[in-house]
Amino acid sequence: MSVRAYEGSSLQCALWNHKSIRVGQNERRILVIHSDWMVGDTIAYLLGLKGFSATLAIDVFAARGDIVGSNQHAILLDTRVGATKNYEFARELGTSERATKRLLIAMSNFAPEEFVEALKNAGYDGHSRRPCPMWQIADLLDSFFLIES
Repeated sequence: MSVRAYEGSSLQCALWNHKSIRVGQNERRILVIHSDWMVGDTIAYLLGLKGFSATLAIDVFAARGDIVGSNQHAILLDTRVGATKNYEFARELGTSERATKRLLIAMSNFAPEEFVEALKNAGYDGHSRRPCPMWQIADLLDSFFLIES
């Protein structure tokens, strides 16, 4: 299980803005923003099993409060969250003062397909196209966090 065959396509799961942050092992804070409570909660739970401190928000209002209050290091954002389909919330996050120190990953649609270029232009640092294996999402997050000993 330690050797995994990656799918060769960056159209499925990729980071294009490679960033990193140095934190303690138990300080890796992730916010999952997903429109489906059960799916989002499952993602947060599985990330917790991998050692991340993951919380869930199901709408933009709850997400804003969590982002301000918890100083999240990484955000997994379901692109269906929010009333508009123009990535307004992602643009807001991408232009905030913390954007250079925070990873923003889109959980994007497969049908209809959301184009990678549109996600990049909206301010996302990477994406995982639904459905994406959890180990790929965990690997993206692991590449962002540099663990202090």
